[in-house]
Amino acid sequence: MGRPRGGARVLGPYAEPGGYRVRWIDGAGTRRADFFKDKSEAEKHAAGLRAGLAKVAQQAERSLGALLLAWSKTWEVSPTTRETYSTMSAWLWPQERERLASSITPVDVREELDRLRAEGYAVASIQCVARRVKCFFAWLVERGLLKTNPAAAVKVKGRANRGKVQLTVDEARRLWRVALSASWEGSLEALGVALLIRHGLRAREVLRQVRDLDEGGAVLVVSKSKTAAGVRRVRLDPALVALLKFVSLGRGPEEALLPGLSYQRLARGLPKLLGAASCPRVTLHGLRGTFATLAITEDAPSAAVGRALGHASDRVTRAHYYRPGAAEEAQDRARGAVFDSVRNRSEDRQLAETTGEI
Repeated sequence: MGRPRGGARVLGPYAEPGGYRVRWIDGAGTRRADFFKDKSEAEKHAAGLRAGLAKVAQQAERSLGALLLAWSKTWEVSPTTRETYSTMSAWLWPQERERLASSITPVDVREELDRLRAEGYAVASIQCVARRVKCFFAWLVERGLLKTNPAAAVKVKGRANRGKVQLTVDEARRLWRVALSASWEGSLEALGVALLIRHGLRAREVLRQVRDLDEGGAVLVVSKSKTAAGVRRVRLDPALVALLKFVSLGRGPEEALLPGLSYQRLARGLPKLLGAASCPRVTLHGLRGTFATLAITEDAPSAAVGRALGHASDRVTRAHYYRPGAAEEAQDRARGAVFDSVRNRSEDRQLAETTGEI
C-alpha cells in the first residue's frame, strides 16, 4: 500500500555524500529534488519554498471557492432554502473558484450577471442571485477581508415577469390525464407532476417519506416546508391515493415515498410530459400557479387557495399566483350570483303577489 499523500510540502535538507538535498512535493504528488553543496544554501532554498507554499495556502483560504463555502456555513435557514442558496452560489464564477475574492471588481460582478442572462436565466432568478452576491461580499467586508462591496451598486438589467407562465384549463386537464397514465406505467416524475398540478405543492414538498402518508394514504403530511405556513396536511385526490399506496407498498416508513426522485429529475421529466399532453413549456413552479388559477376559477375562496398553497395569507397568492384577472373574474361571478339570487327572490315575490299566494 502506497504512502498517503500529505499535500504540497518541503522536506529537508538532507545530508548526502557531497552535499545536501532538498525534496519538495507539489499538490498533485509530483516529487522533485534540488542538490546543494553548501548547507546554508540548502536551508535558504528550503525556507523559500516553504514561504511560497504558505503564501499559496493563504491565497487558497481567501479564494472565491473557499470563502463561498465558509459563508455558506453561517446561513441560518431551512434545508430547502439552503439548497436554493447553494444552487445560486454554484452559478457564480464556476471556472474561477481559485481566484482571490479581493480581486473581484464591480465590472466583474456586472459581467457575471450578464453571463447568466446570456445563458437564458430569467431576470427574476438573476435578481435573486444579485442579492446573494451582495450579501456574500458584505459578509467579507464585515470580516475585514474586503474594504468595499464590489456588488453594492450593481443593478440587474431588465424587468422581472410577475408570476410564471401557466396552463389553460384544457391544457391542465390534458397534462393531468397524461401524468396519471404515465404514473401507472411506473414514471415517478409523472407522479410528482400529478401531485403538483392537482394539489399545488412546491416541487420539493413532493419529496416525502413513506411515513408522511396518513389516514390510510388519504392525506399527505407536509412536515417540512419553505415557511411555517407551508407545514400542512393535504387531502389527496382518490386517483393519487391509489398510486401512492402502490409505489409505497413493502417499504419502510423512513424510506423515500418516491424513491430516486429528485428536484432535478422532476424538472427534467416535466418537458416530456408537457409535450405528450400538447402543452406549452411551463416550470414546476408554474404548475402551482396553474393550480391556484384553476381553484379560483372554480370559485374556491381565495383564503382557502392560499392555505392550500401553504401561504400565511392570500396576499402573496393574489399578487403572484393567479393568472392576471382571475381573482377579479371570480369576484365578478360572486357579485353576479348574489345579484341573480336577489333578483330571483324579488321575481318570486312579485309572482306570488300576482297569484294571491301572499
